[in-house]
Amino acid sequence: MAYAVKVIWNNGKEELVQLGCRNSQPAIFPSKRRAQEQADFLKMGISDEVQSINVVKYKAPKPARKAQ
Repeated sequence: MAYAVKVIWNNGKEELVQLGCRNSQPAIFPSKRRAQEQADFLKMGISDEVQSINVVKYKAPKPARKAQ
């Protein structure tokens, strides 16, 4: 099972932590422990604009179906 870190902003927007600033791919962790370590690290510098930082199970998006 894979895990990711989800940030929930005060305005209600939710997003997964990404790999680098130019990459739109979410950071995927092989274990819950590794994801929790990253979440704990992010919480040290938490902004007032962040409501919460959580570890979630990662489900890869299904590829879009091609029109026939």
